[in-house]
Formats: sequence, C-alpha cells, structure tokens
Amino acid sequence: MSTRPRGGFYGYRLHLTVRTQTDLPLAWEVRAGKDADMRVVEPLLKQLADRGIGPASVTMDRGYDYQAVYQACQTHRALAVVAARTNSSTGEEPIDRDSNTFKRLYPARSAVERELGRLKHQIGLTPLRLRRPERVRFHADLCLLTRLALAATAASIELPNLV
Repeated sequence: MSTRPRGGFYGYRLHLTVRTQTDLPLAWEVRAGKDADMRVVEPLLKQLADRGIGPASVTMDRGYDYQAVYQACQTHRALAVVAARTNSSTGEEPIDRDSNTFKRLYPARSAVERELGRLKHQIGLTPLRLRRPERVRFHADLCLLTRLALAATAASIELPNLV
C-alpha cells in the first residue's frame, strides 16, 4: 500500500489469507514494508486456528520460501505450497515442485491477487493517505470488512457476482 500520491513509497504491506473457492479474505495482517514475509505466516495461521479454520494447504509466492514458514505450516497441519526462490537453501520442502499436486495447487495463489485487486480498485484500499501504522491497519480493516459485508449482502439477495 502506497503512502504517497504517486505511489513511490510502499511503507506497508497487507498480508491476506483467502479462501480460494470464494476469493473472500479469512485473515489479514498489515505490516511495515520492510518486515520479512516469513514473520507473518505464523500469526495468520493462528488467526485462522482461532476462528476454527484449519486449511489443508497454504499457497504462497517465493517471498515465503523459508524454513520458518514450512515449520509454521507443519505446526498447523497445513501443506506449504511455496514457489522456490532462486537462491533457496531451505532443504527439504514438504512438496516436490515438479509434482502434479504442486502444479494443481499453486495456481490457486491467484485468489489472493484477485482479492487484492478488488480491494484496491473497487473497495478503496488505495490510494492511501495515512502515515501511522494504527491508522493504516484501521483503514485496511474497514476495507476488508466492507468487502465481507458486500459479499454477505450479495449472498442474502442471491447475487453471487455482485462483488
């Protein structure tokens, strides 16, 4: 999320867990842009567990290709489906990246990209004119809750493609 009108500085990142069948956000964290991606996996999986959601698999891009991510997924009994970094040295990955299972599961990661696009362009996540982390988190929370409210409304009036 940019904090400047022209988008030159990305001071915050929104990390999402999204249900791939519905593209709806299940848990989210707003962190400083300088924070490593691997540090957010455990809190997101804990949020899911606290809500009674136990994902069978967690699909992530190469920014999450670290041993700590694989351990967090193993702790929560989820299969980590992660693209390899070019300089990856994590050792044993839980799934062979040439396997049919990986090739079937990894494209589901696009659900997060679709949801981020909706949040930015339809819900108003960007442009962001806020500076303090607590304000950025509040703005992101409002956008995500708006998205969920729209989805609930659409489902109640049987318009599944409303948002």
